[in-house]
Amino acid sequence: MLMYIWIRSQRFLVFIAVLVAAEVALAHTPRVNDKADHMFLLLAGGQLYEVLQTGQRDAAQIRTRLAEAGLSGEVLRKGLFSFEPTRLAHRLSAQKTWLFSGKFDTVVKLRYAQALSEKIGLEEEHHVIMACDHYSGILQLPQLIFRMRETLAGQPFEIQE
Repeated sequence: MLMYIWIRSQRFLVFIAVLVAAEVALAHTPRVNDKADHMFLLLAGGQLYEVLQTGQRDAAQIRTRLAEAGLSGEVLRKGLFSFEPTRLAHRLSAQKTWLFSGKFDTVVKLRYAQALSEKIGLEEEHHVIMACDHYSGILQLPQLIFRMRETLAGQPFEIQE
């Protein structure tokens, strides 16, 4: 499942790629990168073949379905090459890209998010590691929205009482 979210305002165009067991979507992000002022990648990673081979739940279901269709081993690895996020990551702007990862994610394990972060060239503050897994990350959404808003506005967000 893949969901793209475009946020338009008078000052910014923001692209948020919510990648749920479909890191192949990163193949599309370089085209958008030049048009977006900021890009937020949520629960995404690189090394797609390894994600599908070692990931649990959604990744395991996809792995099973691909195997049933005759796609496994080297056939699958070669098929995923053109979509490999770490191969395409150099096209993303490290200055306007943020990656939000789950420390306890068993679908897209943290090591695969770190591989993507390194290939993009993200500074530490642009790779946010949340205390969540692939599914409980939704509970972090309010904090993510505040953080995105602060990024867009260039200043901390203060709640008025």
